[in-house]
Amino acid sequence: MLLGFLSTSTSYAQDDLLHDIGSFADRWNARVYLGKTQYYGDMSHDDKLEKLRAEAKLSGGFSLTKEFNSFFAVTNDIFLTRLRSKKGANNEPYPTILYLSGMYFDVSIQVRFDLVDLFSFYDMNNKFSIYLYGGVGYGLWKTQVENVNSSSPNQGDIVVNPEGKFEDGIVFPIALALNYRFYKRLSIFIEGQIRTIPNDKLDNWVDNWATDQLFVGNIGVSYNFDFIKYHGPRIPKRTRKTQDYRKVIYKKKYK
Repeated sequence: MLLGFLSTSTSYAQDDLLHDIGSFADRWNARVYLGKTQYYGDMSHDDKLEKLRAEAKLSGGFSLTKEFNSFFAVTNDIFLTRLRSKKGANNEPYPTILYLSGMYFDVSIQVRFDLVDLFSFYDMNNKFSIYLYGGVGYGLWKTQVENVNSSSPNQGDIVVNPEGKFEDGIVFPIALALNYRFYKRLSIFIEGQIRTIPNDKLDNWVDNWATDQLFVGNIGVSYNFDFIKYHGPRIPKRTRKTQDYRKVIYKKKYK
């Protein structure tokens, strides 16, 4: 009964949004997004308004997704952002004692669930989707901590390094995205991400926070497509002109 009901969905859904994907070349998705990133960790303060006003830095990313059915997909995501934060006494931004700045980059593999399609009992035609992402990746970053009080260059377990240094480690990204398909295979989306680095080395300060985290807000566009399929060589029928029916003749791409 369910299969019969699904077969009555619209022609676009039949052509492009089928629940059963027939080929690995079918149903891919590419996304590009831009946003702002806030850092939270030992080098962070408690003034959320100040972090949003002065410490949210530009970020962006690209992802390529293979959709295995209407609600499950696997995504390869590339993410890059700048970092900035400051620290004062008693977790306040002012008077500032320490500055954190740097760059962060990671590559991750994530699974994606379409919550609308997963929990609905009818075909939504994927005009509107709610995507939940989660996975694991590997990050590389270079951060530097500067102390405005030169007479006391080190603060406990902080490594004050104005030149910066490269570090790396495992990262666990999760995200929630609201996606709307506005024209054929084109969609726009807004997304919130949390990227957790469990080694606590992002800010050069191993202390109270067991992890460092990046909170990311994005807006972007996505495009659904199929890879060009190769159907193999054309084998002509046996005729008077060609007795060798096993002879392989390839089609020319251009005339």
